[in-house]
Amino acid sequence: MTRETALIGTAAFPGTGRSVARARRFVREVLGTGPVADTVELCVSELVTNAVRHSASGDGGQITVTVAADGDVIRGEVTDDGAADSTPHVRGAARDEGGRGMMIVDALTTRWGVTPAPPGVTVWFECS
Repeated sequence: MTRETALIGTAAFPGTGRSVARARRFVREVLGTGPVADTVELCVSELVTNAVRHSASGDGGQITVTVAADGDVIRGEVTDDGAADSTPHVRGAARDEGGRGMMIVDALTTRWGVTPAPPGVTVWFECS
């Protein structure tokens, strides 16, 4: 986040599947309703799911969700405990049920990226 960015809210969750719904509720609590809130909620949901499935957070760790604003741009961040074999990336269309989370984030946001947050990783996105 830059100095101009205003923190809207941050919350930590255990690295369990139940935390996906809790993270969605947190986004609704801090952003309310509307198209941008819908996008942020969906993207946070996908990123928390990834953190639970693909990082050390899913092994009894923690996930932190942060929502901030810089003017009309909303930034979402999901920080996990790291130790993943690879960083998140957009995969091609898959025939199975999984593997579309980053494709969704890529399609719905203005931009997204990955920042090391030793010992973990922060995956962030921006939308307006």
